Amino acid sequence: MVASQGTNGNGQAQAAEIAAACARFVTEPDQLIELRGLHAGKAGTVSGYFTDLKKLGEAAQYYSGKAQGLYITPNPVRGDLLARAKNRVIERAQHTTSDADILGLRWMLTDFDPVRPAGISSTDAEHAAALARARDCRDYLGSFGWPSPIYGDSSNGAHLSYAIDLPNEPWAIELLKKCLQVLSSRFSDKSVAVDLKTCNPARIWKCYGALSCKGDNLPERPHRYAKVLEAPGPLVRVPKDLLEALAAKLVPPPPPQSSERTRQDGTYSRLKVEQWLQDRGRGFKVKLTPTPDGRTVYILTECPFDQAHGGNGEVSIMQNSSGKLSAACMHNSCDGKGWQEFKVAIGAPDGHHYDPPLSGNGRLRENSTSPRAPQVATVFDVGPLQLYPDAPRRSGGTGKITVPVKVMRGQLFLDQIPLSNSATGRRQVVSLLSHHLGKNASEHREKSHQVLGLIIAQGIELLAGSQSIDEGRWLRDIVGPNASKSLKIVCRTDRGVWSESRGCEITRADYLSCTPGWLVDEAEEAVDAPHDANGVVNRHMLLKAIKSELEVSWADLIDKLPLASGADLNQNTAVGRKFREAMVRLLTATQTFEVSRTVEGTNGKSVAARASLISRVRSQFAQQRPGMRASARERWREVQKAFAAWWRPHVGADGELTVVLAIRWELVGQIHVELPGVHDQASLTSLGLKFGVLSEMPRVPTRLSGGRHLAVISQDLTQELFDDPSKWVDGHATGEDGVTELSDSAGAEVANQLDDSVTQ
Repeated sequence: MVASQGTNGNGQAQAAEIAAACARFVTEPDQLIELRGLHAGKAGTVSGYFTDLKKLGEAAQYYSGKAQGLYITPNPVRGDLLARAKNRVIERAQHTTSDADILGLRWMLTDFDPVRPAGISSTDAEHAAALARARDCRDYLGSFGWPSPIYGDSSNGAHLSYAIDLPNEPWAIELLKKCLQVLSSRFSDKSVAVDLKTCNPARIWKCYGALSCKGDNLPERPHRYAKVLEAPGPLVRVPKDLLEALAAKLVPPPPPQSSERTRQDGTYSRLKVEQWLQDRGRGFKVKLTPTPDGRTVYILTECPFDQAHGGNGEVSIMQNSSGKLSAACMHNSCDGKGWQEFKVAIGAPDGHHYDPPLSGNGRLRENSTSPRAPQVATVFDVGPLQLYPDAPRRSGGTGKITVPVKVMRGQLFLDQIPLSNSATGRRQVVSLLSHHLGKNASEHREKSHQVLGLIIAQGIELLAGSQSIDEGRWLRDIVGPNASKSLKIVCRTDRGVWSESRGCEITRADYLSCTPGWLVDEAEEAVDAPHDANGVVNRHMLLKAIKSELEVSWADLIDKLPLASGADLNQNTAVGRKFREAMVRLLTATQTFEVSRTVEGTNGKSVAARASLISRVRSQFAQQRPGMRASARERWREVQKAFAAWWRPHVGADGELTVVLAIRWELVGQIHVELPGVHDQASLTSLGLKFGVLSEMPRVPTRLSGGRHLAVISQDLTQELFDDPSKWVDGHATGEDGVTELSDSAGAEVANQLDDSVTQ
């Protein structure tokens, strides 16, 4: 059976057609394009990166018909990915282009896909309907002054590719998402759907000129070639203001509603999901383990909107610990349908489906003691964003205050976010705002915290009738500054930060557990401390809020603190003393083996003896000292091949022959003794000089050290260790020469095994 095809001709003609089609998407000089083939039999996913379009066309022609579908990345890819597969294709590819690898958004990709079961090609009628729908959309956008797009046949549906020029930033991705949602609301129906997921930067697009092979090639559902149907002459980009005007047509979603229902006494009831689904005749199963954020998952066997969906876990309702519900079907045709739509489709719960049960309609009586909170009319600016807070509300069970906040960028609606004074409330909103702020998020972090704290404080004022929100301090003013001050945080380290008060490194977990009684008592006085319905501080919620503030404070510390090498520290500080102690352990730890042939009681057999680096140097120096004359050109000697430590003879200021020691930072991992703040040779040198552990003498010439840059141990520390070895083995007193002998049979066996490797 011959697949329906375009003007492919022979192999060379098809390769040339593919190259010409790909050239239409090139908007940058030397633009890098990834060619990717999915489900290519035993080859799996095939991928290659091309700057040579002729070679791209040849590779695509080879895999056309072998892969289920061939795709390219229309947006420009960062150039260094060329090293993955330069102008060639590799099979079973492990790495492909991610969103972070895209240099900018150059195309608004609109895909019109016939609604049909997954994994099969479209019929001719379905195919024609999608092509017609794309033309209608093109005419609609053209009426608003949009330039002509590349009009393409995706083989099963239709494509419109509009040239744009936007940065790869969250706000730009959100803008494209809004545009697609507007087009979907106008052009999607039960037969053709606009794909809402083509706005991500690394989106792959059909490789025009290649064969698509979804399912079997049947007369009623044939395989077809993707192809360019119409393309404009000169490329004209869609101006940003036209994109924003289209996105502004999107109707903002209603504020999120709670799954809890208000009872006549002003308290709340929780929906009993299992009983409700059973009474409505819906098949489901409860997932054994909740989600990482604690939500119980109810997996439906059938989607309430489409009976073909379900059975593979893609349709679910979730309820969190506070009772709030969410719902989703992962199929594209059900995109945008959430809990409210699920509730209507399944059938609204009755009063007995709640715990405690609702009476009547469950609404507040007119004379209820819980009046509706007044609306907050203030608008807050955070960089280019505007925040519009709505009426605050308090949960009767926990005392949590929630303020719905609408996020706008000029006339463009971006998001509706519930801001609460719970443990993670402000931190989650800051994270969401960072997504909309894009690359400039760090510049507005402090402003975001200030504005969100002010919104919460105003909500508390409106609900409690406070006279002023300016009196008192907020949790963020109390928790973070006091915690870091009490711990005396001075610098960053590899595992976390350094605390002078504790005299050690502390990790994120250590920092988040810093909740002494005095800090909790101070936090109780914060204006945004969580209260219960009676106005009493909810201590359990307060501890969660303190932890949330500590997480924010930790992120700020990691962002602002200098590394140990750049901090104002010296050898008299706690970290300086710890660094010196660690260096002593590094040089005196008994992690090496020496072989002695003169130990009594072994009948002349070799005996393995555990030794430190210092004891090894002392033994080697003692053996080579007779007749030794040190010169400035004396080369460095390895202490042992397995360890990055060296020594050389040296004539001191008093004319006496002594020893100089030097190490590289790799010794830390070899001996398994951690040096605080050391992660490379530069940090070892910087900190060692700062703490007086390394010598100020000129850097070791690489010609004398085998091409290596060495860090020379200070002479006073070397002499202290070298002159009294019995004092320095693992930091404890030990026998002569700092050597612990293993004179039993096990020690002799180890010596025999190590004899060749150690003595070479």
